[in-house]
Amino acid sequence: MFLLLGPASCTDEARDAAVDRDGSRVPPPSSSDVADDGRIEVGRKLLKAGRYPEAAVLFETVVAQRPDLARANFYKGLILQNQKAHSSALGWYEVARDLGQEFPERDLLPYYMAWCAYYSGRPRDARLEIDRFLGRTTDSPRADAHFLKGLIHFDADELEEAQLSFASAIEIAEASSDPEQVRDMTRAWVRQADVLMRLGRNRQALGSIDRAVQLAPDLQEAWFRKYTIHSRLGEDAAADEARARWQELRSELLDATSGGSR
Repeated sequence: MFLLLGPASCTDEARDAAVDRDGSRVPPPSSSDVADDGRIEVGRKLLKAGRYPEAAVLFETVVAQRPDLARANFYKGLILQNQKAHSSALGWYEVARDLGQEFPERDLLPYYMAWCAYYSGRPRDARLEIDRFLGRTTDSPRADAHFLKGLIHFDADELEEAQLSFASAIEIAEASSDPEQVRDMTRAWVRQADVLMRLGRNRQALGSIDRAVQLAPDLQEAWFRKYTIHSRLGEDAAADEARARWQELRSELLDATSGGSR
């Protein structure tokens, strides 16, 4: 457990720094007007080393002492997002944005805000932020940004748009030289299969799910969908085989989570 301040207290304090005594809004200071804090680089190194509790304590200290520093608020949000406290993280990201300062991670703010908004049940905000992020010119497009846009379209029953977004995520991942990114986008193949099934294009959906199984042979949801698609296509033998594999993986997971006591 980390000792973390509530986002409201930090939000109020940071915003007070940008409001004059008469209540009027004061233009936020530029990055050149706000001195950086060397502890942030120390915290970044801790994060890269996987030393999250230590990084959390450090950023907690920095943001408490420097609520005027957008970058400190950003990393506070990042720590909370890593803990899946998405709604709280979003509040800190909003402070970082509203302070109006430039900092190295500034262009990534809409990306992180979009994910937090999505998991906080705010799809409209998630859509606005991910569109803002994807609308910027970037030499290194993120597959998972397109994946998130696909999820938003899918949840809104915008199936053709969802299919295009998942296809973009897959294209970027498959073109990557990073095997981890390719494996991570297995979920895009699964979701693309979901869209194609909803559109009644079951044979294409089977091709997508076969690629997901190829990338992640032990992925339960992929085998369940494979079973479902084969059943819809009337391919009973293949459906039975996929169902058996799904049940096997499900049993293994139950045994693992129950400590083998079943």
